Amino acid sequence: MIRKIFAFLVVLLCSVITVFAAGDLVVSLGEPVVQPREGYSQDVFVPFLITNVGDEPILSRFPVLFVNPSSRSGVGYPLYQYVDTGVPLILPDGTSSVRELTVTRLMVDGGELDVPAVHLLPGESLSFHNDLVVPLATFSYSSSGTYTLGYEVDPHNEIVEADDSNNVMTTSLSLSVMSYVKGPTDYLTENQYWFYFPEKEGCSVLDVPEPREFCLISYTPFTATLTIDGETVTLWHFFEIFGWSKTFDNLELVSADGFVVTYS
Repeated sequence: MIRKIFAFLVVLLCSVITVFAAGDLVVSLGEPVVQPREGYSQDVFVPFLITNVGDEPILSRFPVLFVNPSSRSGVGYPLYQYVDTGVPLILPDGTSSVRELTVTRLMVDGGELDVPAVHLLPGESLSFHNDLVVPLATFSYSSSGTYTLGYEVDPHNEIVEADDSNNVMTTSLSLSVMSYVKGPTDYLTENQYWFYFPEKEGCSVLDVPEPREFCLISYTPFTATLTIDGETVTLWHFFEIFGWSKTFDNLELVSADGFVVTYS
């Protein structure tokens, strides 16, 4: 009997050690960064850290789910952005470092797969803060509102962790998205606007250079009819692919994918 009790205690102790001697991932977010407006949507970059707060190293490709019900979502692999440069790390003492990715065979979806992966030691963080990861970690919004956005690391439990309940972090963001873009941008000069009507109706007031009201009256595959301070202007385009310019007062207007106005 004593031997059985002792054996049971040994097994129980091993189980406890197995449970607690494991890596554990948490996500922390930086301040959302509203990107320069270039088109229809407003992009927001949210930098983030993935930290191993557990007791053991983790070797993984660190899949990340983009939590964002109103815009982009889905699982991404931001680690892959660093194949050529090495992965930015923050060490337990707060200093920065870089670790090379290695191609490692991991168990993925019930099978083996060769993937770029990196070891994350206890207390270390993967730092997804620099320009290289911005295109992947960007959320896009076409209308104003308050949004919940963030990340979940290892959403499908690809990684063995001590605690799977602490893998998500979100934040709330109030965003104002205007129905126009003012130059200068990569494609607009300082005396140009690109503007649109989200519901194919409504009005926008633009400084050209004095405030004038642009309203959309009708829109077809070949024409767009506007009023500018109450005066009707009809523009010709071809299925929003390209348009023909038209001069009105000090304005030159083109209708295609939205409207471009150049003022003098």
